[in-house]
Amino acid sequence: MFAEETLKILRDFVEKQHGGVTLHASKALGIPNDTLNRWIKGERDPSLSKIGPVMDKILWNHALPEKIGVLEIKFPEVKNTAPCSEAEYQRLRQELENERKRTAELEKKLIAAEAIGEKLEEMMNKQLGMNKPDEPRQNKNCA
Repeated sequence: MFAEETLKILRDFVEKQHGGVTLHASKALGIPNDTLNRWIKGERDPSLSKIGPVMDKILWNHALPEKIGVLEIKFPEVKNTAPCSEAEYQRLRQELENERKRTAELEKKLIAAEAIGEKLEEMMNKQLGMNKPDEPRQNKNCA
């Protein structure tokens, strides 16, 4: 997956930033043109020691806040796996429990608000002499 994403970024860089001309792209990246061609064609996999500096150059120039989206790069989500103290764990656990309670309360309020909305709509329809869409409309002028 990493290799495929890296090749996609390289191909997009060549296509979008250099009009598909690998010679221009290779000069901008500071690598031989034939090396870049082999990477893009899948004839050779780049080593991490060579692709790292290349990706740094691509991202340094094109992943600025005003240019995000130019290469449509999706970075993997990185989760913090560092252990925390027992006190921090308990604090986070309590915070999560509080959020669950708050969510349950909000869900109850939403259900109540929806019921009130339905009753109000029903009352308005009665006031205006309207029926529900599935009920036949009665003509008050007919005997």
